[in-house]
Amino acid sequence: TLTSYTSDGKDLVYSSISNVTWTKDANLLGSMIATHGYDYVVNAIINVTPTVTSLPSSSYAPTGNYTLSQDDFIDGYVSWYGAVAFVNYLNSIQYGGSSRWQLPAAMVLESSNCVPDIGSSVCGYDAIFQGNGAAAGNELAELYFHELSGQSRQFINGMLYPGTGMPQTNTFDNEEYNPAFATSTEVATNGNLNYYFDTRNGMQLSYLKGGADLYYAWAITPGFITAVPEPGSLGMLMAGLGMIRLIQRRKGR
Repeated sequence: TLTSYTSDGKDLVYSSISNVTWTKDANLLGSMIATHGYDYVVNAIINVTPTVTSLPSSSYAPTGNYTLSQDDFIDGYVSWYGAVAFVNYLNSIQYGGSSRWQLPAAMVLESSNCVPDIGSSVCGYDAIFQGNGAAAGNELAELYFHELSGQSRQFINGMLYPGTGMPQTNTFDNEEYNPAFATSTEVATNGNLNYYFDTRNGMQLSYLKGGADLYYAWAITPGFITAVPEPGSLGMLMAGLGMIRLIQRRKGR
């Protein structure tokens, strides 16, 4: 269900369950910084998205407009606002030939379906919450449970069983080292929070949007990326087709 391919020289992975393409590198931002330098990459991201618009947040953006700074980025770690800006940057450079990059979405769970952890009201995943690709969103859970065969933390017969963590695979790079991936889904009742996916325990949780040591940003784009010929290549293609038609006409005569 996972298909590796290359588009515009970038390594990507297509998920048939979610019908999205992932970047092969789960810590693409960290890899970009390691290659090009922190200042170059972070300043380029901020130049593209100096302000992120979101739900009003009493702690970070009372009006809903958050001004980015370098404090939102520490190597591969980002605030939620930094994660949003990063996918905008990928769109600006048409990474892999796509301008439709986004953060994975979270399936917001009804409280009646929650299975609380021991001694708290925090809700984790069980089989009900894994999704199956029938509706858009929940891509991280679908990848974790259905395509990589991860398991969530469970409380069974008085015993706590830890999650498997993100399974290591040759399909992706750096996915096993990143414990928390940001989603695009904000908590509607509290603008200070967003949902993220905890790959250590296979759980969807919510936490603060601010702070630069919180999340990793793993981007997706809808479907397969269809490469568009560059203007020069397109012109040569059209010229070649024109010559073929001319030759065919002459032969017909």
